[in-house]
Amino acid sequence: MVRSLIDLHRQWDAPRFDTVPHVLEMYRRWLPERAVDPESVLLVAESADTSAAPGQALLGFIVAQVQDNIPIYTTARYGWVHDLWVEPHARGRGVATALLTTCVHRLHAIGCTQVRGETAHANHASRALLTRLGWRATAVEMQMDLSAGWG
Repeated sequence: MVRSLIDLHRQWDAPRFDTVPHVLEMYRRWLPERAVDPESVLLVAESADTSAAPGQALLGFIVAQVQDNIPIYTTARYGWVHDLWVEPHARGRGVATALLTTCVHRLHAIGCTQVRGETAHANHASRALLTRLGWRATAVEMQMDLSAGWG
């Protein structure tokens, strides 16, 4: 799932979302840390269908973490959703809504008063989901690529 998430983001905008060659190994180390960190949320959605074909039982995942804000803002800490993925065969069945809603509840229980995240500009489905669940746009990230020369 992580590989699919990375590949999709790279397809949408390679200069923004290109990763280091050993990114999967980094995730292999980082995700278990999130699973035991009391200030993180790592959820996996599985099919309730016990007869699901191999590779079809895992439906998606979400990972989030409490972050410290810079000290000029009154919200000192907030929840940050790093990744949300639902397998293509499971989309449109409420999996993303369930993962995100549960994640937000857990972050609130940790003490977060805000939950934030970003989504690729090309990810219209994600923005629609977030809007439907009460999220609002607060900033627009802009990028200028300088690697090909500038000025």
